[in-house]
Amino acid sequence: MPTQEGRVTRCDIRVPNELYSQIEALATKKGARIHHRSGKVEVTGTILELLKLGLSVSDHAADMSDKLSDSQEISGKVSDNISEIREQVTPIINESVQAAIVSLREEVLKK
Repeated sequence: MPTQEGRVTRCDIRVPNELYSQIEALATKKGARIHHRSGKVEVTGTILELLKLGLSVSDHAADMSDKLSDSQEISGKVSDNISEIREQVTPIINESVQAAIVSLREEVLKK
């Protein structure tokens, strides 16, 4: 059960040992302090940085997902519009081609 202490909430989480070892290594690499009693590297700051980074990436991913969804919707509308235009233009093009063929035949037959 989380416990609020002023501006922070203390909570107990379970982290797989392999992941915790990676966090300790990162904390050490970043120059985290060594706890005066336990002699272990302090990982709280590193965990908080990782959480903030994860949240910002998550927000960015959600924004990108929304934009992708909008893009797919626009793409669908464009495809629909192209199909409608194709249906309208195809008969006009066919008529023009047929008229050109007839005109060329008449010219060839006159010669």
